[in-house]
Amino acid sequence: MRRTEQLSVVLPNDMPAQVRARVAPGAYASETDWLLRPSCQILPNELYSRYEHDEHFVA
Repeated sequence: MRRTEQLSVVLPNDMPAQVRARVAPGAYASETDWLLRPSCQILPNELYSRYEHDEHFVA
């Protein structure tokens, strides 16, 4: 069974150049890393704060 799934992301015309410019100096390993690393850091906090105040969420 495959444990990964490939997704494609569509970016506005000006954004791929900006992404490559951030990745080129080595701050990020790849374009995927540029997109996912901050998202993985922000998302858990965002989800926690949403559910923290939701009386329907049972921890």
